[in-house]
Amino acid sequence: MLDQSNILFNPLKHHAGFVREFLSETDLQSLLSQVKIIGNCQMDFYYGPLSMNSIYDQTLQHLNSAGIYSCNDYENFLHCHGGYLTIELTDHSKWILRMGHKGDQFVHLHPARKSPYSFRIVANALKTALLQVFLVNREQMLPNGLKDINEMRSRFLDLAPVKKPGDLKGVDRIRKILFDPFVDWEKNEKHHTCSDNYYI
Repeated sequence: MLDQSNILFNPLKHHAGFVREFLSETDLQSLLSQVKIIGNCQMDFYYGPLSMNSIYDQTLQHLNSAGIYSCNDYENFLHCHGGYLTIELTDHSKWILRMGHKGDQFVHLHPARKSPYSFRIVANALKTALLQVFLVNREQMLPNGLKDINEMRSRFLDLAPVKKPGDLKGVDRIRKILFDPFVDWEKNEKHHTCSDNYYI
């Protein structure tokens, strides 16, 4: 029987609720060490109402209902379905299951592209937003200001400067979600397409 220990999921890259809690508890050095493993790719960031435990439990329910109780069952099932599986959870968000290769964590889980309650973001935008929220929460930085953001990116993240405020759309979107978790962003941001990419 599968359990939560079999799920491979990086919440820092994919789950706003986890990120919000992590930023409230961590210190600067721990944050910077975690930010480094985000990488440089694009990812889908979930900001919906489901907790990580709920996502895990519902994922396991889907697998159990499909008769998947072991790593071999899971691998064979994925092989018969083109290498991945899409599931829908109770908030109508969609999630992708792939083969994980980290010991007993063989159920690789991440939000689906164009899923409700998620949007695509590039790694540098996520890194910038996480560090900005951390510093603002500790009154070490103002919420806005291109000059301050560029100094932060250079000093802590070794990233190139942003040329104009309009290039910070992705950062601003993440920051707003993390600062105000009670806003129904799915309702209030319908002018965004879920496939938006914000490159900075």
